Amino acid sequence: MRRHKYRLNLLSYCDGARVCRRLERMAARGWQLDDVGLLWRYRRAPAQALHYEAVYCPQAELLAPRAGEGAQELVDYCAQEDWTLAAQWRQMLLFSNPYPDPVPIETDPQVQLDAIHRVMKGAMLTTAAIAGYLSLRTLSTFLRMISQPSPLLLASPLLMLILALTPLLLLSFLAEPALYLLWYRKARRAAGQGEPLPPVRHRFLRRVDSVLTPAVLLLILAFLFRDPGVGWPFLLTILLILLVLPLFLALQQLFRRLGLDGGTNRLIMGGVSLLLAVLILLLAIPQLFQMGEQGAFSAGTGERVTRWRDGEQVDYLRQDPLPLTLEDLGESEGGRWSYELERYASPLLSLAVGEQRHAFSDVPELSYEVMAVHLPSLTPKILELAMEEHSASLSFRELGRFVSADAAPWGADEAYQRLWDGEPQPVYLLRKGDTIVYLSLSSEFALTPAAVSTIREALLP
Repeated sequence: MRRHKYRLNLLSYCDGARVCRRLERMAARGWQLDDVGLLWRYRRAPAQALHYEAVYCPQAELLAPRAGEGAQELVDYCAQEDWTLAAQWRQMLLFSNPYPDPVPIETDPQVQLDAIHRVMKGAMLTTAAIAGYLSLRTLSTFLRMISQPSPLLLASPLLMLILALTPLLLLSFLAEPALYLLWYRKARRAAGQGEPLPPVRHRFLRRVDSVLTPAVLLLILAFLFRDPGVGWPFLLTILLILLVLPLFLALQQLFRRLGLDGGTNRLIMGGVSLLLAVLILLLAIPQLFQMGEQGAFSAGTGERVTRWRDGEQVDYLRQDPLPLTLEDLGESEGGRWSYELERYASPLLSLAVGEQRHAFSDVPELSYEVMAVHLPSLTPKILELAMEEHSASLSFRELGRFVSADAAPWGADEAYQRLWDGEPQPVYLLRKGDTIVYLSLSSEFALTPAAVSTIREALLP
């Protein structure tokens, strides 16, 4: 027979009355609250009709080795009336009483409301800081998209995932403070008239959570199956962040057993938080997404090949199915090739990027981008952005630029070819309807009418 039971607490921090009713039901089933953390721990005990009361105490230490530290005077006062401190949830002290009609700990509604409000103001400041950070990051993403637009950015599933999740996360963070502020207005009127505080109505919060969690999971799964290179790193990032929470709770329990005071506990936890934030944000997350870009999470992960030249060199040769290869164009040059295809999609644009390169070479012999614009009104802008992105750098803009070319051989509506210092290069930009194709071939490649026909059929059907 197990001695402990663990339950995830999904109740609102501002709804102490509902928390107490939950604990009373658990006590009637033979489980009494033993400890509060990410998971609330209950210990087996004889079933009895316990009464619980929640007291918000701003003086209670958050990371003290023992529950109720900093509020010993209140704990001693409650003990005189047979109220035993059961646990502490942040700055909410939970007391239990085994007698049928216990004397209430707090009888003045105004005093009770003032204590709740002092505690909730600190909690809401933390929530506002997190919500503000998310808002600023989203705003910076929008500004980046506006100031430095590119087809890849507009088609980025990661960008779309961030923009889709941010409003949901903001709603999750702001739901409880909004719920509390609505309740506080009613409670202040009731306390001013000497009436008991009204109950907290958190049906809306439960509905938000019931919608938010499946929505977040569906978004992550959608990107996971459509683009593993983005979906898996994003999912692993979330799991990595979630694993930090049990680590914090384990450290908190360890420091409590060691008897560290609240100040030392906060100092150490602050240092650990800073170290973990640096490791996750600057090392772990970039490494995960870099692995995703290299195909580590996709089915087409490349073959690892090595060679010795000034030390060991390693390359990964992928064999993604490309819609167009050099072999299709009549080029059968020997050597080892890497065939790499990346797909991106957003409500604005779908983008497929294909490359074929030699092993240990960073310069592709064949590369192309196929852009399918979902909003026809954006097609001229996307074409302009692609032309700007694939022109020469700003300092050589006059040397390398696109000029109009004959579109008839390509079967396109518009065709452009890049010149370098007046000399044509095998670099083309084609538009057919709402599909835009960027094509770059090796300078040694001879573009024959048969090759043009093959390219047209593969990229501009």
